[in-house]
Amino acid sequence: MSHRSEESEKTHEQLAEYWTPERRNAAREKPYEPARTEPSPGPPPRPAQSRDVPGSAPAPSAGLGALGAPTPVPRPEDYPWRTIGKLFFTSNGIDYVGSACVIARDGLLTVAHNLYDVRSRSWSKDLWFYPAYDEGSSVYGAWEWKKAWIKEEWYQTDQEAFDVGLIRVDRNSAGQSLGDVVGWLGYTVDRPPDRAWIDVGYPSDIDRGRRMIADEGSYTRMLDRNQVVGKRGSMTGGASGGPWLLYGDQTLVNGLHSFRKERDYPGEVFSPYFSTWVADFIRDIFP
Repeated sequence: MSHRSEESEKTHEQLAEYWTPERRNAAREKPYEPARTEPSPGPPPRPAQSRDVPGSAPAPSAGLGALGAPTPVPRPEDYPWRTIGKLFFTSNGIDYVGSACVIARDGLLTVAHNLYDVRSRSWSKDLWFYPAYDEGSSVYGAWEWKKAWIKEEWYQTDQEAFDVGLIRVDRNSAGQSLGDVVGWLGYTVDRPPDRAWIDVGYPSDIDRGRRMIADEGSYTRMLDRNQVVGKRGSMTGGASGGPWLLYGDQTLVNGLHSFRKERDYPGEVFSPYFSTWVADFIRDIFP
C-alpha cells in the first residue's frame, strides 16, 4: 500500500525530560479544518458486508450507558477506555495535544493531522502517549513512539477522507508491549453509516483536557463522495484522533474525531468513512 513514514530520534529518557507537567499543561490543540467540503448527494452507502477485526482485553470490559451530553468517563482505567489516551507531540516547534487509541499490541491509531503538517511539509516530533490519562497522569505510565505512518493521499494534499495515521510505540522498561498492559481495540469497516457512535477523547475546553470525555451522537450526513461521515457532537480541539466507538459495541472503532466545520454544519463532527482501505492500512503496518 502507498504510505509515508517517519522514525523517532529520541529516547524515552529524553522525551520524559521534555514533557514536564508544566509543558503538558501548556500544550494546545492543533487546529485543522478542511478548506472545502462537498455534501454527497443521495442516500448513504450500504456496503454488502462489513468487516470486523476484534480487539484484545486482558481483563473484563465495562461499557457506558446512554449519554445525553459530553460526559467524563467514570473509570478510565477499565477496558475498553484504558486503550484510549492523550497524545502529546510537537509540530514546527509548538507543543500540541491530541487523542489516540491502542489498535494493536504495539500500535496506536490517530488522525494524520496529528502526525504530518502538509502546509509546512513537516512531520510531528516528540510523540508521547498516556493511556487512560486522568488529571495529569496515567496509572499505565507514558509510552514513546518509534515510528509513524500516514497515507500518501494525506502526505500530498491533506485530503480529509484520508486523515488517518498509525504509530508504533516502544516497549516499557519491563519489556512489555502497550497492548499487553492495557489491551487493544478492534475495528470495523464497510458498515452502513446511518448509526450512532461514541466519540471519545480529550477536548481542551472540558476540564482543560485533563479527563477522558465521551460524547454519543447519531449519523448526520456524508461528504466528499461518501468518503467522510458526520455525526451529532460537540467535542472540540484536543479530541482530534480519538476513536468513534460503535454504540452497542464499544470495543470496535468505526471512525476518528477529525474535524468540525461549525459555520457550515453546526453541532456536527466528522470522520473519514471507515471503508476497506482503513483495515488494509492497519493490517499492512500491524499484521
